Amino acid sequence: DVGGNLIGNVTGNINNSTLLLQTGGYERIRIASDGKIGIGTDSPDSDAYIHIVGQDNGKIILEDSSNNGANLRKNYIGIVNSDNLVLAADEDNLGSSSSIRFRIDADEKVRISSNGRIGIGTVSPGSTLHTYSEGAAHVVLHESAGGYDCRLRIKAPSNRYSQLEFADDDADAGEIRYFHTDNYMSFHVNSNQERVRINSSGHVMIGTDTEGFATYGDQFTIADSGHCGMTIRSGT
Repeated sequence: DVGGNLIGNVTGNINNSTLLLQTGGYERIRIASDGKIGIGTDSPDSDAYIHIVGQDNGKIILEDSSNNGANLRKNYIGIVNSDNLVLAADEDNLGSSSSIRFRIDADEKVRISSNGRIGIGTVSPGSTLHTYSEGAAHVVLHESAGGYDCRLRIKAPSNRYSQLEFADDDADAGEIRYFHTDNYMSFHVNSNQERVRINSSGHVMIGTDTEGFATYGDQFTIADSGHCGMTIRSGT
């Protein structure tokens, strides 16, 4: 500095072919003989090309300097509490449509949008989890150990529906619904018309949501606005 004090230097070690960058009397960066770079450490890990060691909640910040600095956003990769990796986009919430995107083979595969929606195969997820495929689409739940159940849980408030929707290009074509208030399950087809209901007593109704009135005949009810009947047909 102006007082003649050494505040930083670059040192090359000929014996072990390392390059050191020092500031304030401390080593800050080391380039080892094998090309590995250590920041905050003098022994970069053999598995890492760049090894950074710092205080908790440390970050690598990436920002766009274009538009006279108007596009600066706090995008970073960091750690919290030693063993939690954080991948953040627009930490200061200055952008209107921030997202985190994952690309493979020059093509985006997964996106997390600013409203928390996840898109797989789509750049504009329309729900909490939205998958899209131009071919057959499959979701697999696989229990590989052989000793446990495999489950899909749909949880809703006690006064709402849990449901599976079956849609085509126009709208939802059919649904399976469970209404938690009255604890019944219903099956809907052909533009979501209810056709079958199982109530909380286990009684089955087809074509109606009202069970029969016979004293001992209300376990199974069939109703229609016109003729009504039931056929039991064997294969012989």
